Formats: sequence, structure tokens, C-alpha cells
Amino acid sequence: MSQDNKLDELNLLLNAFDISFNGLIIIDDQGSILYHNEEITHLLGPIIDGDSIFPFYQMMVEPPSVRVINSVYKARGHYEDEITIHDYEGKQRSLILKIQNLGSIGSRKYIAMVFIDIQSLVETRKRLTYSEYQLDLALRSANAGLLSWDDSLVIQLGHHISPVLGRNFPNDEIEISSFVNYIHPFDRDKITSYFNDNQEDIQKVEVRFQQKEGHYLWVLMTRIKSSQNYIGLVWDINTLKEREILQGYLNRIQTALLSSHTWIDKAKNVTDILIQYQPQSACGIWAFSDKPQCHGQCRYKSKSCHERKMCLTPIAKSCYQQDDSLDFDNMPIDIFMDQFFDEEKDSSFSSVIIDNDNQHPVDNYLGLLRLRDPEGTNLGVLIFRAIDPISRELELFLISVSVMITQAFINEKNLTDLTVSREKAEIVNRRLSTIEQAVNGSSDGMAISNIDGDFYFINNTLSIMLGAEKEEVLINGILHYLEDPNMLREPLESAVLDCSWEGETSLKCLTRLMPVSLRTAPFTNEESNNVGIIWSFTDITDIKNKERKIKTFTDKVMEDLKVQEKLLARARHVQKNLIQGYLPRMEDFNVHAFFMPSESLGGDFFQIVKGVAQNKLVIILGDCTGHGIEASMESSLISSIANKNLEVLFFNNDPSSYLGRVDQNYSMLTDDDNFPTMFVAVIDLNTKVMSYANANSPLPYLIRNDSISVLPQVEGNHLNIGYLDPPVYGYGQFRLEPGDRLFFYSDSLLEMGGEIDIQWSDQRLKSLLTNYCDHPVNDFQLLKKELFDYNGGLPLMDDTTVIQLDYQGRKRLNYSFASLAEWNEILSLLREDFQWYGLSFDEKEQLSISLDELCINAVIHGNKEDSHKKVLLKGWLTCELLQVTIIDQGEGFIPDHVPDPTMRYLKIDEETDEELMHGRGIWMVRKFCDSITYNSTGNAVTVTKKLSKRKVVEI
Repeated sequence: MSQDNKLDELNLLLNAFDISFNGLIIIDDQGSILYHNEEITHLLGPIIDGDSIFPFYQMMVEPPSVRVINSVYKARGHYEDEITIHDYEGKQRSLILKIQNLGSIGSRKYIAMVFIDIQSLVETRKRLTYSEYQLDLALRSANAGLLSWDDSLVIQLGHHISPVLGRNFPNDEIEISSFVNYIHPFDRDKITSYFNDNQEDIQKVEVRFQQKEGHYLWVLMTRIKSSQNYIGLVWDINTLKEREILQGYLNRIQTALLSSHTWIDKAKNVTDILIQYQPQSACGIWAFSDKPQCHGQCRYKSKSCHERKMCLTPIAKSCYQQDDSLDFDNMPIDIFMDQFFDEEKDSSFSSVIIDNDNQHPVDNYLGLLRLRDPEGTNLGVLIFRAIDPISRELELFLISVSVMITQAFINEKNLTDLTVSREKAEIVNRRLSTIEQAVNGSSDGMAISNIDGDFYFINNTLSIMLGAEKEEVLINGILHYLEDPNMLREPLESAVLDCSWEGETSLKCLTRLMPVSLRTAPFTNEESNNVGIIWSFTDITDIKNKERKIKTFTDKVMEDLKVQEKLLARARHVQKNLIQGYLPRMEDFNVHAFFMPSESLGGDFFQIVKGVAQNKLVIILGDCTGHGIEASMESSLISSIANKNLEVLFFNNDPSSYLGRVDQNYSMLTDDDNFPTMFVAVIDLNTKVMSYANANSPLPYLIRNDSISVLPQVEGNHLNIGYLDPPVYGYGQFRLEPGDRLFFYSDSLLEMGGEIDIQWSDQRLKSLLTNYCDHPVNDFQLLKKELFDYNGGLPLMDDTTVIQLDYQGRKRLNYSFASLAEWNEILSLLREDFQWYGLSFDEKEQLSISLDELCINAVIHGNKEDSHKKVLLKGWLTCELLQVTIIDQGEGFIPDHVPDPTMRYLKIDEETDEELMHGRGIWMVRKFCDSITYNSTGNAVTVTKKLSKRKVVEI
């Protein structure tokens, strides 16, 4: 593997572990730490790159032997074992240590040491186990089950799904096609859409599932989309659905009783509806009449007809099979009551079992309900026969039906005539005639109901839409044809408030579900009381088809956008890796940079590279035409070409030859009419001579001795990369002086200001930089804010890159003081120096604390605050390092005798139990600085602090 490829592999490893929860250290074959991530510091404490790994071996109870480490180095192998360490807080931890050979880069070999906290793994497993317990408890409480599926068309059956559905599944999985076969045929379209619809929103369907015994169970199935598959919840709603169905039958019976038919027709419709509720059933309604209709042929011989007071006169009977009718005709009341009712209990309901016979091979269960008026007078009886026992739900249902029938009995003036009074019918007809004529003439489906939602009229259009006769619709009830029966609740509530209502629903027509727009409006009688509701159903199938086509097109567009977004994210990742993340530290120079693409991707690119062997600094700033993804692709190409030819700058010190080679490579790889600009500078860090060449990029500004000027243009064509063949570039040179500041920038600074001020003039930019030249290095953020304010904030019109280079030089430090007041004045001067040398806020504060603690110790503990004794502070400060020596005139001390303040308190007097803390200042200095050393006497201390790399600001 080549050195470049090995570096790329190593960078990928570092990026991966920067976002992981495992600690990572990379060391070379000399035992020096080259890299560590933040997680390892939580285990081993503060680590500094460049330190030796061997002190950390002392924290391990049984570290891997040198032989093991050498074998990993030599054989490109790996090692794994469980170890115990005492972390920097003194706690004992069990870890898994993995050591992996990373190969060689040049002549050096590298290994990675990965530390995995076992306790964290155990705690994570406990949390997962507890979460699974909570899920199991929730599913048991809700009588629900889990299932999941993906594109493989196989359903994975989870917790409690078999008990909920009442069917066992082998291997806890089933194909979707097989699962659909268990669904009621009327519901299979809904369940197919449930599994095949790829929408991400929550889906809900109510379907009937066939249990093992053959019965169908109503279930509610909800679905949500996760990142990789679909997750479904299955709820048992059978009890709720049965109650809903019972209510539907009650509504149909109420509608039948409110219709304008004769009483006999009403009663027949009621019995027809009742036998639809349970298959293989039969029922009938009989009136208690004192006018027998046996015509002398009575089969009950206990008394003659004229001696009986009353007997059962049939009104209507219905049965599931033709020869399966109930025979109670003309039964005397006394025989009927003695046989089926207990008068002492005075009950309205009675349930009996009739033994099977040849005609009925199974037992028959009878439910008998007396129809009595408020005074307790018997008016008739409702008898229902079923092949299953009468359940409590069925009993309550039959009681409700009997109450309705009883009320209809009471409203009849003459039970023997059994017809609605002509006067009442005429009043109803006059009230509705005008409305019915208007409804019949409408092209929409129209219906009329009372204020409670009981329908008694529909027009021809609605009958055609439903594919059913008017009488059939009225008997079944509108609820029977609505996909969502709960849809009626809101219109009825609005009618009570004398308000109209509008919404959408679907009608279950003969061959399909028809989407309709539903509008309702209440109407009043002569006394302005609400007496009914007009319902209007408009077929919106064409509208919905167009909406589906629009949605399909929109989904396709969104899918394309997602693909583009993925490509854009990949391009952003590529560019992020190409854009420099950290800036090099040098002894005499400070460098700052910020990069602001006008879109998520940009066309600007730059490189700031320090050569170790050649001791040179290279600065490259380029700009591709336009911005966005196209400019980003061009930027990636030209940036890779620029990196490939860096050796020309380091070895030949000729930026014009470098531009020529970049131009030649770029022209060979592209035929586009895109011509990037580029400025190249190389600085000899020994002689401080800067050589530069330009390919039509804005020339940098030089700020020297409070004056500002543009670098002079060099000879040659200095045109864009790829514009001429062959190109001719010249280069210039000059020597940098201490205090110089160079300001490199892309051409977007000349385009800020909006439409009113199209070009930002040289005078404007010079004025801004002139005001800024007196600011220290760390005030670079002020310049960035000034640029934002002038542009009016973000977004920018074009990609913007700004680089600032300051030549500071080494600063000698030489101070003496005798008191803390004098030291505080010196510390203020040092803090100003820190600003000019580019120390970050944390570095400035840490060094200030460290020097303050050491100088206070020197004045108080060293010189004993003797004003005749001096403390000397000498050293030097550069842009990459601070080294200071502090000497007092005291007797000194033994540093190893200073207690560790992180350990237990030291008691100096057992009787008074007084406690004293020492060593905090020295402890903080050791944490904040890279090294601290004392002379043999202990009255001189030297501290060193390496300044960290500065990040490029990305916006």
C-alpha cells in the first residue's frame, strides 16, 4: 500500500473513532503517542500527543508484555484481552483492550490501541432488557401484538401476536400473501394497501381476521415506517366493533319504524333486520288481541275461543330458512304466560331452551320479550330464536328493540287496523313534499333524516350511486353504506347547533368504494324548530383520480429530490474532506482562515501547508467559476491537482512553474469552459522571503508600519488556469519584516454590497483593513463580522475565503518583581502579548492561571514576601510555544513532598482535627502545561506550553 493510501486509511480510522464511544490511542514503534480521541481521556486522564505511552502502562494491573507488543508490530497481527486499570480518578475499571497493527508509513510502524468499557456495555444491555420488559407489559395491558416487514414480503411476528389473533404461526413468520388469505374477503383490498403503501405517515385499517375456529375477529392495525422497515401494531377491537354493529342494527330498526309504510310492513321490516343479525335465526311479533283469528279451528282445547280473554295474534314473522318459522299463532295468553314467564318476578325478558327434535337437530334458544305500556299493560310479545345461547349483549339488544316496538304500539290508535292514521301521514307529507321535490330534482345524491340521523327519504340519484333500491337503502340504513360510520357524528352535532357541515367520506357502492363530498344543512318547521337534516352526496371520483395522479407525480419529484440530496450530501462530504480543517503552527507566523460557501457547496479551495524538511510555508488560494455543486466538482478536481504538484513548491521554490504544471494537468482532464483562478505563495521560514505567482486571482494586501498596499503584479500573462496554451506565468519576491500582516481573499469581497453597490472598491476594502491593522491576531473575528455587516448578513452572493498571515517573531521575556502588585502589572502585559501571538481563550486563561500560581508561590513561599528579594521571570514566546523560567531567592523546596490535592485531606493536628490543603497551584500547572521542571534546589521552575492547532472557521 502506498504512503498516500495509508494516510487516507489512517484518516478514515481517526474520523470513525472521533464519533465513537470507544477510547483510541495510536502509537509508533518508539512508544510515542501520535493521536488520541476525547473518549480515552475519560478513562486515562489528560493525554498529550507526543508523550510516551509507557506511563499509562502503570495504570494497568497486568499490562500486555513487551513481547506481545513486539509481535503485533512485526507480524501485522492483533491482540485482544480483558484488563483492569486504575483510572485517573483512582477508580478500578474492567476494560477490553484490542491492539491492531496499522502497517508502516515510511520507515515507521504504527499500532492502534482500542479501550472498550465493559461496564458501559453491561449498562446498555440492562437498559435494553428493561425497555423490552416495558414493551411486553404495555402490549399485555392493551391486548395488542407486534409485527414487522420489509421488501422481502415476509412478516416477522412479534410479541403476543398469536394470542391476539387466536391462531398459531410456525417459525414466528408468515408471507404477506398467506396473511391476507386469513382476512375477510370484503377487507382484503384495505389490508393489501396497508402492506404495499410506501407512504411514511401512520396508516390505520379495521379488518376482520379469521381465527382458528373459523370465527372472524375485528382488529385495528396501525403501521409506522422506521428507517429500514415497517412496524405494525394489532389491537383486538372485537367488543367495540360488535357494539358498533348492534347500534347500526338499532338505527336500521328505528328507521324502519319511522317510515311511512303500514304497520304490518314496518313490523315485517323489523323482523327481517333481526334475522340478519344472526344466521339460522327466526323471530316474530305477536299482539295480545281479544279477537281470535282461528275461526273455530283452535288447537288449544283448554277453553273455547269465546271463553278466552286474549290470545296471540301474529303481526309479522321472519326466518332464516323457509320451513323454519315460529308457531305461536292464536296461543292463549294464559297458556303462554304460564309456560314462559314467571309472574312473581314480573320480568319483561325470558330465556328458554327447546329440546331438539327431528325437525330441528340442534337445541333452540328462545328469547321472549313482553311489550308493555308505561302502566304495565301487556300489548304483545317479541320472540327471537337462535341456535346459540342468548348472551347478555344479545339480551340488551333485544330489550332495546322491544322498547322501540312498544313505543310504535302505543302510537297506534287501533291495533286491529294496524295502519298509520291518515291525518298523521298527511301532515308528514305536506311538511316534506316541497323538500322531496327539490331533492328528487338534484343531480347529487340526496337524503333526508330527522334531527337524530334516522333516514326516511332518498332520491333516485343516491339510489343509483349505491346500486340499491330506495327501500333497501332505508331498511339497511345509511350507516351500512358508509366506510366510516363515525363520520355521522360531526354533521349531527352541527345540526343540533343549527349549522351546516361539509367534509369527505366514502360510500360502499355495489362494486367499489366511491369517494364523495358530503354536505349537510338542517331545516326547520313553522315554529323554527329543527326537525330534520338534508344530506348531499357528490361523487368526487374524478377529482380524487386527478389528486392521485398529482400525488404520484409529486412523489416522483420528491423521490428525485431525495436522490439529488443524497448526491449533494456525498459531494458535501467529499468537499469537507478536501477543505483544510486545521492550520499549522509556526514559530514566527500566525495564520487564520475562514471559508463561507454561498450554498451548501462552494467553488473556493485553499491549502496552507508547512513543510517539515524544507521549513517552508505554502499558501494556495483558488476560485472556480460559479458556485454550488458544479463549482464544487471543479474545485475538487483543481484541488487534487494542486496537492499532487506541491513538491514543485517545496523543492524548486518556483510558484510560476507550479502554476504552469497545474495548468497543464487541468487542461488534460477537462474540456469545459471553466477557468479557475489561483494565487500561490511560498515562504522560506528561515530567510522570511516570500515568492508568489498569480493566475488572475485578487492580489493580497500587505499591511506594514500602519500603511496598506497591494502586492505588485508580476510579469507574465497571469491569466486564468487553462485559458492559454502554453501558459506563461511570472513570479515576484520580497522579504517579510516583523509586524507584517498579509491579507489573502477571494473575489467575492469585491461583489458584496448588493445591487446598489455592485463592486466593493479598493478604497472601501483598504479603509476596512486600515481600521483593523491595529487589532491583535485574535481580533480576526471582528473582521469577519464587519464583512457580514456590510453584506447584510447571510447568505452571500458568492463563495468567500479569507486568509490572514501575521509575522510576529520570537519575543524575549525578562521581568523582575518583589511584590504581588508588581506581578499583577506584569501579568497584564503578558496577557496582551498572548493576544498578539494568537493564543486561544482557553490557552490564554490556562497560562495566566499557571504563571500566576507559580509567581505567587515564589513571592509568598519562596521569598517569604521579603520586599528586598526579587523574583525573576525570563523566557520566550513564539506563535507555537511558550517557555518561562521563574526564579526566587528563597531556600527552595522538594516538589515530590507536595501532597496531591486530589487525594484525601491531610490532617496536621489529630487533637484539633484541623485540615489543610496544599499543592493545588502546582497540580493545576501540571494539568495546563506540557511540562514543568525544577532545579535541584527547588527555587527555580521552568514550564513549557505547546500551542494547539487552530481550526479553519467554516460557516
